[in-house]
Amino acid sequence: MGQNILIIGGGFVGLTLGAKLLKTQTTSIAILESDIEKLRLLKIGNLYVSEPGLGTIFTDALATKRLKYTEFEEEKIYDAIFICVGTPPNTSNKNSSEKILDLVNLVNTCLKNNGLVFLRSTVTIGTTEKFSSSLISNGRADIKTYFVPERTAEGVALEELDKLPQIIGPTSNSAIDFAVDFLENFGFKLVCCSDSKSAEFVKLISNAWRDAVFGLSNEIALMSEIIGVDASNIIETANFDYPRANIPFPGPVGGPCLYKDSHILMESFTKDFKLKSIIYNARIRNEEIESRIYKVLFEHLEDSKSQVPILFIGAAFKGAPRTNDIRNGLTSNIISRIYNDKYPFKISIWDNTLSQNDLLHLKHLMIDSLDGAKAEVVVIGNNSKDLMTDDVLKFLNRLSTQSLIIDPWRIYKDFKKTSARIYHLGRGMINYVNE
Repeated sequence: MGQNILIIGGGFVGLTLGAKLLKTQTTSIAILESDIEKLRLLKIGNLYVSEPGLGTIFTDALATKRLKYTEFEEEKIYDAIFICVGTPPNTSNKNSSEKILDLVNLVNTCLKNNGLVFLRSTVTIGTTEKFSSSLISNGRADIKTYFVPERTAEGVALEELDKLPQIIGPTSNSAIDFAVDFLENFGFKLVCCSDSKSAEFVKLISNAWRDAVFGLSNEIALMSEIIGVDASNIIETANFDYPRANIPFPGPVGGPCLYKDSHILMESFTKDFKLKSIIYNARIRNEEIESRIYKVLFEHLEDSKSQVPILFIGAAFKGAPRTNDIRNGLTSNIISRIYNDKYPFKISIWDNTLSQNDLLHLKHLMIDSLDGAKAEVVVIGNNSKDLMTDDVLKFLNRLSTQSLIIDPWRIYKDFKKTSARIYHLGRGMINYVNE
């Protein structure tokens, strides 16, 4: 029997989930998106999310009228609702949960009797239970509510939705069997928690653990610069044929998830606990890496007041797996700092892996070619090997001794051909011409 499903939120989480659900041919979904510009893009076929296979699934579903985009709720027509709205930490003096709790009336209006609600957004611990209690207070004790978090990596989301187990935790008035039967019909593999609070905690600590490990690597990088050794060589030596060391290489930790989840996790604890927390301090260390890079840039341009050209190569927050998401990436964050500090630098972005629309509010900075481009500072924005084209290498190799290349990930392999100075995270400032 076909299911009629509403997805609230048309971002990465909602769209990739929708594609997974639409693989079941008897399913119809509506994606409710309150952002008018996002809704406009969806309706003209621009999914603004780069995921292999996503476009084909959505095109076929639109043709068979199993998919629609909307900004208005419809009264009690849905069998299940998935909540996939973004939840940035501590915005507008609200904690990250309040945005979710504001949706109670909408769910009350749209969901059939005995319907299912799945919270997929990242939330503070206890939010799902609060959401269920609010529904009950509004006369909807029939609704079953569960926390089923998104935990895929951008660039391989559809593949991972088919393979990775989905965490699920029920609220106190919701039997787990209803949800398990429902989700297994879509091919989901499930790992069940005893309650929604446990599932929320599992989701948060998964990303917080990864963030903390990267924080340790970045602390090693900063210590290496202080004592004058090469962090990459140190880590390679520590890891070599030694099973008890698997230290990641350092680098900026961006994107919409890791920074957010660590901060959201800390919202459930006291200030005193947070300040002593390894997770919190690792997150702060990761944020210091961006500040370190910003400081290196301005130490190079210390006395400059003019429109010095700064070129960013690569704008996505990560290079592998490939994504078109620039949110909380090194490029977008450094540019935001420059704008906030009102420096008059001439900024441009070159990225052969993205379209102009992918750059969102920065699209006016995009250049199509490096021919004739000038830069006193070049910032390598991520670790994508696709960025290092022959044209890029030629451009970097002809930079002058007055130029600086900031390459935190060390993906510029032909560095000994350039006269420019280079900053490598974990080694510091280098001039290979003089070595």
